[in-house]
Amino acid sequence: MNPLVPLPWMGRGPPLARIGKHLRAQGRDGGHVIDRSAALKVLVNSPLFKEVSEIGLRALLGRGTLRAHRRGSPLFLQDQVDSLLYIVIEGEVLIVSSSAEGETLHHRLIVVSESIGEIAMLGGGPRTAAAIAYSDCAVFEIDRSRFIEFMEANAKVAIRLAQLLARRIRATSDTLESSIFLSAGQRVGRKLQELAETRGRRTDQGWVIDDLTHETLARMVGVHRVSVSNHMKAFEHMGLLKIDRGRVLILALDRLRSLSAC
Repeated sequence: MNPLVPLPWMGRGPPLARIGKHLRAQGRDGGHVIDRSAALKVLVNSPLFKEVSEIGLRALLGRGTLRAHRRGSPLFLQDQVDSLLYIVIEGEVLIVSSSAEGETLHHRLIVVSESIGEIAMLGGGPRTAAAIAYSDCAVFEIDRSRFIEFMEANAKVAIRLAQLLARRIRATSDTLESSIFLSAGQRVGRKLQELAETRGRRTDQGWVIDDLTHETLARMVGVHRVSVSNHMKAFEHMGLLKIDRGRVLILALDRLRSLSAC
């Protein structure tokens, strides 16, 4: 998979118009056939459904839709009004928001078994951000009324969903504090640490983060790309990491963690 580069709708101009145009041009479904048994396995292993029986999850799977998305196409748009909840079955999904001027901010990557769209599903109203297929991916989607019925019959799912939202709020608070109290270098280092721990591959040399460009990292931490490039070169000079065509190898995660601490 090639590194994620700025997509056509990420430039300046009305963000929703650009996203919609890109969606019509590229399409949603890449012709990928989703294995329902594999989807069921993901739901069984999802922390959100830890206490639900396989029979119950089979019933849930039958009440929603499995859908494939090509890399770069939106699952939903910022400001779009709908009530679907999504569970990632394959691939990764990027959560991104845009300003009226077209500036974009990458919030986080959603990986297999994680959910998307909880706030709109529970409370209604427009989407606060867009969800973009970071790779070719597949998701399970279910509407509000059906999922609420499911939670009424499985109360522990509602508790786990509340815990998930609490963690997301805490993460948002941490990000806000980081933007105020941490230097650009510390923010870059902390994001690299987070990516290594959540989606990195452990090797004999260290932690490998695939498909990560300086542009993508800059959008994730909210700084200019040039600043990210300068700090990445500094980290490389210090022996903390190596950079190779969109792949980052973190050689000293503990040192990077210490360097990025408040």
